[in-house]
Amino acid sequence: MSRIKILPPEIARKIAAGEVVERPLSVVKELVENALDAGATEIGVELGQGGKTLIRVSDNGHGMTPEEAGLCFERHSTSKIASEADLLRIKTMGFRGEALPSITAVSRVKLKTSVDGQVGTLVEREADQVIRVEEVACPRGTIVEVRDLFFNLPARRKFLRSQTTELSRITNFLISSAQAFPSIRFKLRHNAKEIFNYAPVKNLKERLFQIYGHKILDRLVEVDFSKGQYQITGFVSRPPQGRGDRTRQFCYINHRWVADKLILAAVTQSFRGWLEKGKHPESWLFLTIPPEEVDVNVHPAKAEVRFCHPQEVFRLVSHALEQAIKHSLGIKDITSPSLSAQATSSKVGEEKGVFSRLTSPGATLPSQPEISSAEKVSPRFQEKEARSQPRGPEVLGQFLGLYIIAVSAEGLLVIDQHNAHERVLYERYLEIYREKSWPRKSPLFPIVIELSPDQEVKLREVLPYLESAGFRVEPMGGQAYALQEFPDILSEDEAQETLEVLLQELGSNRRRKAIKMEEKNEAILATLACRTAIKAGEILSYSRMQYLVEELFKTSNPSLCPHGRPILVKLSIAEIEKALGRR
Repeated sequence: MSRIKILPPEIARKIAAGEVVERPLSVVKELVENALDAGATEIGVELGQGGKTLIRVSDNGHGMTPEEAGLCFERHSTSKIASEADLLRIKTMGFRGEALPSITAVSRVKLKTSVDGQVGTLVEREADQVIRVEEVACPRGTIVEVRDLFFNLPARRKFLRSQTTELSRITNFLISSAQAFPSIRFKLRHNAKEIFNYAPVKNLKERLFQIYGHKILDRLVEVDFSKGQYQITGFVSRPPQGRGDRTRQFCYINHRWVADKLILAAVTQSFRGWLEKGKHPESWLFLTIPPEEVDVNVHPAKAEVRFCHPQEVFRLVSHALEQAIKHSLGIKDITSPSLSAQATSSKVGEEKGVFSRLTSPGATLPSQPEISSAEKVSPRFQEKEARSQPRGPEVLGQFLGLYIIAVSAEGLLVIDQHNAHERVLYERYLEIYREKSWPRKSPLFPIVIELSPDQEVKLREVLPYLESAGFRVEPMGGQAYALQEFPDILSEDEAQETLEVLLQELGSNRRRKAIKMEEKNEAILATLACRTAIKAGEILSYSRMQYLVEELFKTSNPSLCPHGRPILVKLSIAEIEKALGRR
């Protein structure tokens, strides 16, 4: 008996459906793309439980005839392509004819559609079984209702994330679609509550204003570059503006949103040297190229593409962005000799004082008294016996405005001043948090913050954790929120920036609920410590450095900051003596 068997059709259909439908987002993506291809000017999405129990996508496109409504559930039925040659010049969002068959195989589906807006067709199916087909009244367009996703695949259903996580993914996709098609109305409702309703606008800039608020307009740099049949348009953030994550980096190929590593790498390279370390630019880039020069049929979810000339695309994007950045900054060589001399003199003065030991707290180099050569030599380096005497680390000075150089009985210590202060503050904040005595302050006028829809979703999820750490945020209507209270250790600007960082960091934590509470509290405190710690490049007095080092070695872990970065490097006496040939 042969060990190789042909799978039954129902099993084969479920396997094929799994390639297209991974989660609720997959369903929304396929249905929205169908609506776009149908010429819709209004697309509405309604969800229940993050899409697990309900997904309803409605549009006012051209609709389908009764014959087409029955045929669209057959695998590989499509109106987008007719021959093999069409695969080389795809201009539509969808083209494979797999969406509805795959969705139907793992859910309960109702489809209502009409061409003329008077008489329409209703098709109801459940896991490939036709329940009913009948004539109904229906507005022009199509409504697809998907219920109980993966009801017949419980093993697949249990791997779905929380409704907040699934909602966040769908929200991000719809935002990306709204940015690609500003002339189309996009609406999203979740559990009978409206998340957003973006009216049609004239251009991308107006759409970005709808989504992110008026503040984003001040930092946008327009990109408009063309060469031959290639055109690159859109916006990027003006340096040195940047974010701690890449969530606002959008790439569109012929208006198709893709996660293209080549384009994103070009964006990163173009901004190298313009942003602080760890910061990423915001970008909304639209690359228009001939359809035959890009293959969109290389990924099951059409999330990736392949270019015929990838290196040329990379160079064009890099050149377009570099040109836009330099133009926005008005870069010119205008340094005068006198300014150069003054800057050089100032730099030399800084370098003299960068690595120095101050003889008394608050003293400055020019006013230091002259000391004899004998006094200049520390007893630590005169007597070998002095090295073995137990004493705490003693500060020698500061190097490059970044590191504290100290000496202990074991050798030399190079201490990162920011990471060290972050560790000290974190443990103090942890103690305050445990005592439930977090000091708060209220601004004279509430700080108004405009949140994007995905940030609003995250805010609802993490609001209890933020309140326990001293943040009180209240809705004001629309996407505006008022920051009424925040931790006393923050300034108003720091409070707003810290809140946005916390929304990103806490909202991305998708681990088990059993450990979520403790992890989120620790993440809040670590972020607060990072935002309020001494910054790199800050010049410190001797007394501040000595105090910081003493406090660092009182903490539970002086080796690592709360984010896991190393705080100090130790060069032992044995290593020094070996390097200098004394051993």
